[in-house]
Amino acid sequence: MKRPTALPRWMKRLFCALHVENVKVAKRVIVSVVGATVLLIGVALLVLPGPAFIVIPVGLAILATEYAWARRWLKKFVESRVTLFLVAIARRSEILVFSFALAGARG
Repeated sequence: MKRPTALPRWMKRLFCALHVENVKVAKRVIVSVVGATVLLIGVALLVLPGPAFIVIPVGLAILATEYAWARRWLKKFVESRVTLFLVAIARRSEILVFSFALAGARG
């Protein structure tokens, strides 16, 4: 039985067409389409009922795998949300301390 020593011509053409650059471009297009779709759904959820503040960072995180501007936006978004969260916790704890002080003073 004879074994082929070289690849068939059609297989060579296929491998030539699938350069590394083509794969990178295809990956970037897929990431861009999926990330933009998720981001736009998140923006739509700002006015529609739904978890917009969860979906928007997910879309930015998908886009951040390929784009530096998305990384910057994601960093700003997360920092602002963390700051708001910490301020809300601080206010809530101040209210609790004030409530306990009032309850202690009354009774």
